[in-house]
Amino acid sequence: MSSVHLVHSSPQISRTAAVFDWNRFHTMPIVGILRGYGFDQLKALLPQYVAAGLSTIEITMNTPDAEQLIRWASM
Repeated sequence: MSSVHLVHSSPQISRTAAVFDWNRFHTMPIVGILRGYGFDQLKALLPQYVAAGLSTIEITMNTPDAEQLIRWASM
């Protein structure tokens, strides 16, 4: 999912995540927030987010296995 850029509040996770791209964000200044979705749901949702034109998502840290989901999404 190289076209998805992530915003994180955790410095530890930020080191492993994709770099935030201000230019892409200014094109569509919307952050899609994913809270409480499991891996299978996230796997199905991310292509839909990209198809809708979103380039920035947030996976909240109160989501089960958030760190693993963020690592997967940033690949």
